[in-house]
Amino acid sequence: MDRLYRECRVLGFTAEESLGALTANDERAAADMREAWAIPGRYSGLVRPVTSVEAMCLEAFLARIPPLHRV
Repeated sequence: MDRLYRECRVLGFTAEESLGALTANDERAAADMREAWAIPGRYSGLVRPVTSVEAMCLEAFLARIPPLHRV
């Protein structure tokens, strides 16, 4: 933000115009992000009820969790 503000000022924008440009840019980026972000759809993977997961032994549980979450 500081760099963009400074560049606007170097280009001859007033302080108010520079801040307005940065604000408009942020608002536009936020609106684009809201439009691009899709609400997750239906999950079609293997789903186990919580009670069955709680009853699993540690080895079976560790075999089920994704590799990125293994310790």
